[in-house]
Amino acid sequence: PIQPKPPHSPLHPPCYVVRPSTVRRFEMSGLARVSAGCAAAAVGGYAWWHYSRPPVVVVGGGVMGLSVAERLAKNGQRVLLLDAAHPIRGSWGVTRASHLRMEDPTLLRMSLFSISQWLRLQEQYSRTGSQEDTHFYHRTGAMMAGPAEAIRGLADTVGHELAGEPEKGTFEVLDPAQAGQRFPQLRLDDSERLFFMPEGYTMLVPAAMASLAWAADRAGAKREEASVVSVDRQRQVVTTEAGESFKYSKLVLTVGPWTNRLLESAGLAGMPVFVSNEQTVELVPKEGSVAYDWNSFPLFTWSEAGYKGRGKDGGCLYFYTTPHVPVASSGSAGVKVGFHRQGPLLDTDDFRIAEGTEALKQQLPHLRKELRKAQEFELDEFALKRVQDFARAKLPGLEAEQPAGFMRCLYQMTPDMKMIVGRHPEDSNVAFACGFSGSGFQFAPAIADTLAAIVAGRELSALHKEMLEKFDPRRFSIAAAAGSGQ
Repeated sequence: PIQPKPPHSPLHPPCYVVRPSTVRRFEMSGLARVSAGCAAAAVGGYAWWHYSRPPVVVVGGGVMGLSVAERLAKNGQRVLLLDAAHPIRGSWGVTRASHLRMEDPTLLRMSLFSISQWLRLQEQYSRTGSQEDTHFYHRTGAMMAGPAEAIRGLADTVGHELAGEPEKGTFEVLDPAQAGQRFPQLRLDDSERLFFMPEGYTMLVPAAMASLAWAADRAGAKREEASVVSVDRQRQVVTTEAGESFKYSKLVLTVGPWTNRLLESAGLAGMPVFVSNEQTVELVPKEGSVAYDWNSFPLFTWSEAGYKGRGKDGGCLYFYTTPHVPVASSGSAGVKVGFHRQGPLLDTDDFRIAEGTEALKQQLPHLRKELRKAQEFELDEFALKRVQDFARAKLPGLEAEQPAGFMRCLYQMTPDMKMIVGRHPEDSNVAFACGFSGSGFQFAPAIADTLAAIVAGRELSALHKEMLEKFDPRRFSIAAAAGSGQ
């Protein structure tokens, strides 16, 4: 049997372990039991109820799972986080973007909340070690370029929604000549405009993940490395690949591209989530070129239809970059460039398409909509060529011919490109979040706060309610029923 970790306090909660026919708890030492009994008597019956019931089990320890575990534990919930530590997952790589260049009012409010939380975590975590080890949230500014009409629409929305945020809502719209003078790394066509905000951050993923693990541990969450393979909702038990089983009071699933596989194991209906096998490449500056590092070059994207918009054909050509991080330990080899939401779509044992949802892939912005039966790890020449063409046209100071490196990653796409957040329609004890469509990492604080609120039964804020309505898992069945005339 697994041995319990040293308790953080006399009331350190035992972790329920389920054997084939019995439910056991990790045993405390005699002194701990006496201390726990005295303390429980002192604080009354609530403490006994709280520490004797099964924990909230969070499955999936990426950016979402760690954030949820920390928020729940901080609010007094007993939390057990189980994570398989898969080497290729949603929360890996070197850099991510955190910004406000988006035309969706709900996402803007989520980003405002999340930025404040990331800044707070950065300030706290920076006290634990050197700047090189703890710095993960670097203010670089953020830019978006595209057709003038799309950029004007973005500016109108941001200006309206952030009118009460003078410090964070400042922006400029530059024509190609102004953009070239201000940012010599760029080259735009006459028909294009550049939207620039000083408020924008490049995130270092390894340090950000380490900060979240530190925060979750500090809040009192327990973390175990384990791959959950099945969920028994009647007994409220999850079972791992190693045969260990854990009882839960509430279950939170933050397993990214593995969502449908785990929902299926729990006997729950899957979601219309399609796993996209994306690719990013790293490009280095040409000899003698201006700098493209995070002290000189803001976050930059080019989109034909804004942050989450679509072109006339229903798709959207969208390229994104994060600047080079000039820190030796960061792992950054150059400017990260990606052809957004354009990877091959997967239908495998791990990354399953829910029954009855395959036809919805036609609503995705992908140019390639055929389904692949295996995850790919080699260089995607299709995406590489388009990134190279983009870099030659818009980032002429980068060496496009020979990438310094590439990475294959996994997106979870929904047909409407909106995330899924809330309770599962078939079981109110199961909450989950998935389907971030390539833009989940930066919103993790807002998503975690919402999941923690519904799991713990806290009073919902206006933002919680807005998110739960917009990202309701039931919206797809409602839309299907409306389409069929039911």
